[in-house]
Amino acid sequence: MHMERFDQLEERINKTVEKMAKLTEENKELTATNQELQAKVQELEDANSKLKEQGEELKRLEKEGQLGEKQQEITEKVKKMLQKLEIVESGLS
Repeated sequence: MHMERFDQLEERINKTVEKMAKLTEENKELTATNQELQAKVQELEDANSKLKEQGEELKRLEKEGQLGEKQQEITEKVKKMLQKLEIVESGLS
């Protein structure tokens, strides 16, 4: 009778040890996966940050381009007005 109890106890202990070994291995795998995913998240965050910076730079360049176009339009208008003034001045002379 007592031997049966010891056998049952031994069996329970063996199962517990097996479960612990399995859970320890699973924990190692999950930890490794977690580290890999954290590294990927960091890479994506870095890439996202760079893309935001590039987007802001593109917006700035676009504004400058628009300003450049407006400046060019104004320059052309001023040239035309100066040409008209020259014509008027030459007609008065």
